[in-house]
Amino acid sequence: KQDQKLSTLQKQLVSTPGVGKVLAWNLLVKTNEFKTITEPRKLACYVGVAPFENISGTSIFRKPRVSSFADKDLKRLLHLGAMSAIRLKNDLS
Repeated sequence: KQDQKLSTLQKQLVSTPGVGKVLAWNLLVKTNEFKTITEPRKLACYVGVAPFENISGTSIFRKPRVSSFADKDLKRLLHLGAMSAIRLKNDLS
C-alpha cells in the first residue's frame, strides 16, 4: 500500500465483476502496471487466448493454435475470473 498508483489500479481492476485480488495483482505485475502491454490485442496474445493460423504458401494448412510461449498461469486466472463473472448476477448477462 505504499504506492498510491498501484493501489488505485488494483481497486479499479477489482471493481470489475469476476476480478479478485489475485488476478488484479498478477495483471499489474506481469504487465508492469499496463506500461509494457498497453493494447488489449497484445494482452490476448501474451496470455494465450488469441489463436494463430499456420499457413505456408498453398500446401500447408494447420489448425489455428495458441503459442506455446503464452503465460498459462495468467490464462488460468483469467479463465477462473470469467467463470465467476458468469456465475454472478450482474449486468454482464
